[in-house]
Amino acid sequence: GLSMKAAAWRTSPPEEQRRRTIYMFTKRSLLSPLLTAFDLADTTQPCVQRNVTTVAPQALALLNNEFVHERSTAFAQRVLREAGSSTDSQIERAWWLALGRAPRESEKLAAEEHLAAQRTRFAASPAAAESAANPPDELALASLCHVLFNLNEFVYVD
Repeated sequence: GLSMKAAAWRTSPPEEQRRRTIYMFTKRSLLSPLLTAFDLADTTQPCVQRNVTTVAPQALALLNNEFVHERSTAFAQRVLREAGSSTDSQIERAWWLALGRAPRESEKLAAEEHLAAQRTRFAASPAAAESAANPPDELALASLCHVLFNLNEFVYVD
């Protein structure tokens, strides 16, 4: 990519960015920043066994990465389509889709509090008030979905 700028990689179309991969074509000089935070194998060396680490950049990547935020929004839209406008149904559906189980009572209460706080925050935001494309309810649900993506139960397979 550095020596042949015209042949450098470009961003994939959105419909291709959402696909799961088992095998992914990579260029040694152009690695995915998100995957490098999660122990992507070094493409310049043979890899007999992958390292398994837990480090701060992983949590920061899940909190701040644009791709994760986009997936949170898409996940919230799916939850809205499937669960409707009922907060209880949305929480229940989000937990089933993300974690494969119903939320515990304490989790449900925390999720309701989070949604209420975020709705209030987004409703008071001048930028959100100007944008009809992202109403406060949807932004609050996307925030809850982002929280789910950052749970240890979601990130780690036990």
